[in-house]
Amino acid sequence: MRQGFSQNNLSITDGGTKQVLQWLVINPTDRRETLPVFSIEGKNESGVFKSDPAVEEIIVEPGEQKYIHFVISTNNDTVLTSITLLTPEEFSRSGASSTPSVESYNVGRLSILLPTVSARTAYPAYKLGAPMSFDPLSELIHKDSQSLKCIWTIKQMRVPKG
Repeated sequence: MRQGFSQNNLSITDGGTKQVLQWLVINPTDRRETLPVFSIEGKNESGVFKSDPAVEEIIVEPGEQKYIHFVISTNNDTVLTSITLLTPEEFSRSGASSTPSVESYNVGRLSILLPTVSARTAYPAYKLGAPMSFDPLSELIHKDSQSLKCIWTIKQMRVPKG
């Protein structure tokens, strides 16, 4: 199973700044796969910021691609420099009493350094009349980008010359 990452959105609310992280999960196998329970932490030089509660198990069908999203509450003007994927673990500790106590903790499994703002990719300029390419997994834009080209061309023809 492969995963891709993008820092997708920033939202400033009454509750503070929220950063939305988007992961693309791809199942290239011929059988159903299950992602384990995990959570995300964002980090920068001033601190560690936890994501919303851990994601429960996610089932990905053979050949399926899907996005999963995390919301990380940060301070205003926070620029995350890395993210860490954490999985929950437990161990039993026996004490003076006869019943053992179960301790839970998170283990960092994968840390990703994020690109700096200046290193982010610039998008190519749009050429008038060329078809627009969109993310095929997007639920906001219709998958038929050719219809968008036709609508744009019709609107363009209606503009009076002068």
